[in-house]
Amino acid sequence: MTRIFYSTILLSCFLLASCAHHKKSNDKLPQLPEVKSEVSAKPVWSNTEGAGVGKQTYLDLMPTLHDNVLYASDAKGRVFAINATHGKTMWSTRVKAPIATGTAVGDGIVAVGTSDARVIAFQQKTGKEIWQATLSNEVLAAPVIAHQHVLVKTVDGKVYALNPQNGSVTWMYDHGAPSLILRAVSSPVVAGDKIVAGFSDGQLDVLSSDGKLIWQKSLAQPMGSTAVEQMVDINADPVVVNGVVYVTTFQGNIGAYALHSGELLWEDKMSSYSGLALNQEQVFTSDEHGDVWALDRSSGKTFWKQVQLKGRTLTAPALLENNVIVGDQEGHIHFLSENDGHFKGRVQVNSSAIVTTPIVNGKMFYVMTANGNLVAYRMG
Repeated sequence: MTRIFYSTILLSCFLLASCAHHKKSNDKLPQLPEVKSEVSAKPVWSNTEGAGVGKQTYLDLMPTLHDNVLYASDAKGRVFAINATHGKTMWSTRVKAPIATGTAVGDGIVAVGTSDARVIAFQQKTGKEIWQATLSNEVLAAPVIAHQHVLVKTVDGKVYALNPQNGSVTWMYDHGAPSLILRAVSSPVVAGDKIVAGFSDGQLDVLSSDGKLIWQKSLAQPMGSTAVEQMVDINADPVVVNGVVYVTTFQGNIGAYALHSGELLWEDKMSSYSGLALNQEQVFTSDEHGDVWALDRSSGKTFWKQVQLKGRTLTAPALLENNVIVGDQEGHIHFLSENDGHFKGRVQVNSSAIVTTPIVNGKMFYVMTANGNLVAYRMG
């Protein structure tokens, strides 16, 4: 299949899914419940270096925090580095490419993917472009730098390992992809000597560090008669902790699997395109409807469910000082109790949607909005 075909299918399916499962932007959302604030979060700095995603809200331009520097990108081709303490831009560069991913940082480079099938690498210290690599199809999932490779998953279901020095292909694994996909933004996850990757057909593959398949598991089966009903993408990054893979799918399941063998430990029906957050006992996620869940890590049993954020197109949760924090499409950050899910506070960054998971570092957290505002908050 050609790149143009995949681009058309991707956009069409995203729009169909948005119409079927989310409120339109001009629909009036339910009024937010009043909150008796139990927490305090104050803005520290704001940086407007980037232009954000604009109307391409299906893009996941998640910044990366590395050694007190935030590395970020925007849909207009800009890549930049910001000091995480005071918010000043350290360097900024622009390329003639439609950047479609957040950043990967490691081995002295910063890497991003593009919707015209390229990976571009820059010097971490200066932002100077080092190399470009052209792959088989669009790159909507952020690259991962590990095992002295730049690991990249493309829309057509391939995983590439690139040389971080020059971008040459070391190996390539071909899983394949269905003709209908949602967004294909889940990145590979490195766990020891294994690589865990979720795909648009609802399958989870575990690879060796040299790209050989170790095991494969089908987490969801297409159901229904329409294109939207048959999409079962693993759209969120898997999370691997203590030899267990936690993963969720769109219109499929949430579950836990043994990393070594793929043995099912538990699963439950749930549809989610956002990611997961874990503490010692629980798994937290936000589903496609806007409900936030806390599940038992060992059994999948529901601890609590917060239902008062329906229709708000939530980010994946992040954990901060016994709080679960999620962003919504009106620029709010909601603070929920880890223990029972009740509202503990709320701040509004601005009126632009929050489209990436908040980044937590100690008492600080960082939020990226759709219009490109990168804002730092400190818990009081």
